[in-house]
Amino acid sequence: MGVTQLASRLGTKPPSILDFEKREVEGTITLNSLRRLAEAMDSTLVYALVPNTTFAEMVTDQALKKARAARNRVAHTMSLEAQNVDLGEAELQERDFAAKLLMEWPKTLWDDPEVSTERGKRKNRSANG
Repeated sequence: MGVTQLASRLGTKPPSILDFEKREVEGTITLNSLRRLAEAMDSTLVYALVPNTTFAEMVTDQALKKARAARNRVAHTMSLEAQNVDLGEAELQERDFAAKLLMEWPKTLWDDPEVSTERGKRKNRSANG
């Protein structure tokens, strides 16, 4: 279908179609515009988010990320007190904590560990004066 024919179906002028194409290339076209174009071409707009991994892998990776962040915070504190933990033992604790997170599925599972850490620091500072 040509630009003129598509513009006619949309009830607009050909330059508007060229504008749609330009915005599509730039990544600034709206879903509403795409929907209108699809309808004009007797099509259905399909908008999808396709995960790069399985849901199980995504959840496990997040639990491990949270567990690693928690382990790193504890390891830092312990190292300041000269109470270092063996790396193998630390990794075992990390896996155990990740498994616990997967079983309990806390509301905070999907929180970014770094953001949670900063939030906790601010909360502690405000509580301490």
